[in-house]
Order: sequence, then structure tokens, then C-alpha cells
Amino acid sequence: MHIVFFGSGGSALVARFLGEKNQKRANEVFSFLIYATIVAGILLSIAGWFAISCNIFNTRLSSDGFK
Repeated sequence: MHIVFFGSGGSALVARFLGEKNQKRANEVFSFLIYATIVAGILLSIAGWFAISCNIFNTRLSSDGFK
């Protein structure tokens, strides 16, 4: 459930720092959240690609469909 942390926990931290009038720290946390979300998305995409490609190559395909 780390994706939830990026969404709710991260926005709560940004809101807290903005409430404390700490714009610099809020910007740093927000930038980290954006970069972490991009990296997590890339890693999950690669893992999904490997899972799908392994599943396709291990399945016999014919003109009748899956066998």
C-alpha cells in the first residue's frame, strides 16, 4: 500500500508544511513525491511487462485460440 502513502500521506505532509508557512519544505516534499511516483510507475510497468511476456511465451497459441 505504498501508493496510498504517495497520495494521502504525501499530500498531508505538503499541507502541513504549507500551513506552517514553510513553502521551501513543501516544495521539496512535493518534488520527492512526484519523482517517487514516476520511479514506482516505471518499476511496476517493467514488472508487469515481464509478467505478461513470460505468460505469453509459456502459453501455446494456435488459430483456434489457447490450447
